[in-house]
Formats: sequence, structure tokens, C-alpha cells
Amino acid sequence: MRRAQIQIPLLLLLILGLFILYLLWINPSERAKILNINTTSPISTNPDNSVSVDNVVFSNSIGYIGRSTGDAVGNHFFDSVSLAYPLINESILEKSTAVLTANILLKGSTKIVIPNDYSSVLVKARIGEVVGTPNLEIKSANTLLYKSAISKNQNINLVVDADKMVGDSLEVSCQWRGLLFWQSQKCELLDFEIVKQYFSNINVVEVFDFTVSSIEAKGNNFKLCFKVTESDNSGSLSVNFNDVQIYSASPIKRDAAYCVKDSVSVVDLNSGVNIVEFSSSKGGVYDLSDVSLIVYETSQEASNKTLYFSVPSSVYDDAESFVFQVSVDEIIEAGYLEFIVGNTDYVFNPGEIFEGLLLVDIDKEDVKSGTNKLRVESSSGRFKIGNLKMLWS
Repeated sequence: MRRAQIQIPLLLLLILGLFILYLLWINPSERAKILNINTTSPISTNPDNSVSVDNVVFSNSIGYIGRSTGDAVGNHFFDSVSLAYPLINESILEKSTAVLTANILLKGSTKIVIPNDYSSVLVKARIGEVVGTPNLEIKSANTLLYKSAISKNQNINLVVDADKMVGDSLEVSCQWRGLLFWQSQKCELLDFEIVKQYFSNINVVEVFDFTVSSIEAKGNNFKLCFKVTESDNSGSLSVNFNDVQIYSASPIKRDAAYCVKDSVSVVDLNSGVNIVEFSSSKGGVYDLSDVSLIVYETSQEASNKTLYFSVPSSVYDDAESFVFQVSVDEIIEAGYLEFIVGNTDYVFNPGEIFEGLLLVDIDKEDVKSGTNKLRVESSSGRFKIGNLKMLWS
């Protein structure tokens, strides 16, 4: 009797040991089910609290995009540039109220002489009281520039180019119109103003000459950079290097620099004196700082990236739109940044790119169910791109 009592505990211990070995051997998820353990993590694995993980098509780290430069063999720094070719508005006539009346025989009009040397004339007014159904007409000599029926609170903003003017005056008139020939009609003009517009050549061009060494003249490429600290980009900014135009655009004010890179052979860089010229077209006002030119010995290949991603058919069928969320970690050199999906190029110009999150809306027609190709590149700038994520909604 006592011997049996001793053998039973030993058998139980043997069975318990085998069970423990079995738990250690099986898959952890199966072990959790057997032991009834809840394995849900209290920490969310959603990388973006505003976006469901289910809506992420793919996510990838990009790295450096754009062309890198070789060793610098020459540095040149220039004074700040201030260019001004602004549009000047000079008021020729200004009335708070002008009343023009007309009947079937006579028109009510006012004639304004425009002094010489202008590019355009601006006629501005707000229509006040209107009696009858008159037309408002604006003429230069016998050339009709504007004709329209008018109504109260209608705004008139007419720009007349100088080449459309005949002679030196404008005539604004109230012309009778309708069937009630025995009644007078009335056009009331409020805040009536005639403005002469012309461009003032304050400082259109700034030229810098600098000396290049024989080592620089044998360089491979150059980079010219500047920052725009003030800008009225109604006109364009141009940069010529040894009489070769290397830049022409209407840049906006921003902290990041604008840079131009090209081969030294394009600008015929030579040992001795070379010239860089900044100029503004009509309407442009630009203040530039941190103007520099660097000559490089060699040029490395551009580091652009091609990715392939798959869109499941179930996602494609349900999706209405797609978007890339691009983390721009650093703008090393400002320039254009391109996202080429299939055969469609989504291009961002330098003024649209800032450090932080960049959103690229993708047309559904440019994406297909299955495997797709994406190329991220820049031919004029250099960027450090962090994570690129594609979402659908």
C-alpha cells in the first residue's frame, strides 16, 4: 500500500515534465492559446497616428537624391545684389464720384489726357446709381476699347496697353441705350481713377568681374548660388556667366539658396578675368545675398533612386486616390525634385520644396493594379530624403 502511494507521485512528476518540454517545443502562438495568454501589445504599432496602417501601400527609406559635386578648386564671393525695375502707378485723375448723363441725342463723357512715356493706362471705377439701360464706353480717339451694359456695384478694371492707344487721351462716356427715347439715362462712377503705369529703370543690371586661376580654368563644373531676401517677381531674374545665360526665372523670397550647376565648358571659363551679370526684366525687384561661385575639379554621378511597388487588386478597386508622403530631411542644394510614376512626371520647383513633409497627389490613372515603377530624381538640386510612404483613400 505504501509502495503504490510512492509510485503515483513519481508518475505525475514524469507527466508534468513531459508537458513542460512540449510547451517549450511548440510555436509561441500555440503555447499562448493553450495557456490562454492575451498577447495584444498596449503600444500602438501605427507609425502615423493620423493614418491607418491598412491604408499604407508601401513605405521605403530613400536617402540622398540629386547630383553630388567633386572637390572644390576655387571659391568666389560677391557683394549683395539689389535690382529694381518696378512698375510705377501714377494717378492722372481721381474722383470720388463722377456722374455722366446721356439722352438719345447726346452722350455724357469725360476726356483725360495721358502724358507720354507709359506702358499702360489703368481705368478703375465702381458703378453707383444707374438710371435706364445705358452702356459705358471707353475710347481712345475713335478706337473702342471697352463697351458694356452696367449695373450697380459692378467693378470696372480696364488695363489699356500703350500700343492700343491712339493719340494722347482717353474718353469715358455714358451712351444712351433702349426704347424710351424721351428719358435721360445716368451712369454714376464711384472711386473713379485713371492711372498711368510705367516701369522705372532704377537699377536693372549689376556686373561682377573676378579672376580665375589656371587650376580653376581646368575644372570640371561650377555652382553659382544666391539667396533671395526680397522679391517682387512680376518680372524675371536673369544671370549671365561670360555672356551665357545660365538662369532665368521669377524666384520667390525664401531662406534656402537658389543654385545653378553646369559644366565650365558651357560658360567658357578661362584663366584670367571672367564676368557674372545679374539683371531684372520689367516688373522685377530683387535683393540677393550670399552670392557665391564655386568651381569643382570633378563631378560624381547623380544618386537617383528607382523603386518598384505592388498595389493589390483589392486596394486598387476600392481606392479613389493615392498620395506620397515624402519626408524631406534636408535641402542640401535647392533645385527641382521629380517623382516619376510610370510615364507621368510629378515635378516640384524649388519654391515648392521645404524641409518637412511633402505631399504628392497621384492620379489613380497613373497607378495600376499589380507592379508599378517609381523613380525619384533631381537633375539640378540635392536632397536628403527620409521615408517615402504611399497611401490610398
